[in-house]
Amino acid sequence: MFRAIRYAGKFYQNELALQCRKLGYQIQPVRNEKGTIEGFELKGVSSEIQERFSKRRAEVEAGIERFLKERGRQPTVSEIHTITRDTRNVKLREISTPEVRSRQRAQLSEAELLSLEGVKKTALADAHGDTGWDQPGKR
Repeated sequence: MFRAIRYAGKFYQNELALQCRKLGYQIQPVRNEKGTIEGFELKGVSSEIQERFSKRRAEVEAGIERFLKERGRQPTVSEIHTITRDTRNVKLREISTPEVRSRQRAQLSEAELLSLEGVKKTALADAHGDTGWDQPGKR
């Protein structure tokens, strides 16, 4: 069952990466210390922004760190699953998409927002084959 969960997670990551590329975003793989690809990041999004918006991952990593201090060893895959489940906030309340977007934008400086808008603009141009240069036969 745990192998199936890992497979499903990898499948989800691959599909998400594919859809991001179809939308025009450039991606770069994220590798662990062994060199194995664990996920991907969008090129152009700063590490500061990524960390700020990776609150859930930070919660899980803090749980793993507590486990390590308490038990003196790294948790197994099964134990990480338990840590992930136990650190999940059970009182999640539903909010609308515009409210989520508003809260996320409030966490960004004007410069960060402009940077992300630039990444989006480039992706949209790439997705539509627009190089930004006037080409004969276009327009």
